[in-house]
Amino acid sequence: MNNTQPRPKLGRPRLGTENERLSNLLDCALNIFMHDGYGLASIAKIASAAGFSTRTIYSLYKNKADLMVASVMHMIERDVEQ
Repeated sequence: MNNTQPRPKLGRPRLGTENERLSNLLDCALNIFMHDGYGLASIAKIASAAGFSTRTIYSLYKNKADLMVASVMHMIERDVEQ
């Protein structure tokens, strides 16, 4: 008999929803950019703080500049909602 159920993904389970994880990434990125400055902030440091891999961040954002813009826009959108 052939089992047609999808196989579970291997690896560490994700905590929270995709939106919560993305929000956490952008919050961590903004904190690091503000604390260290753009020049000293690194994708590796942001990835470590947010619990992401650098590969995942680069799959979401083209480069550090795009991540910085996204993190600032996230802060603005959150503040406008409040």
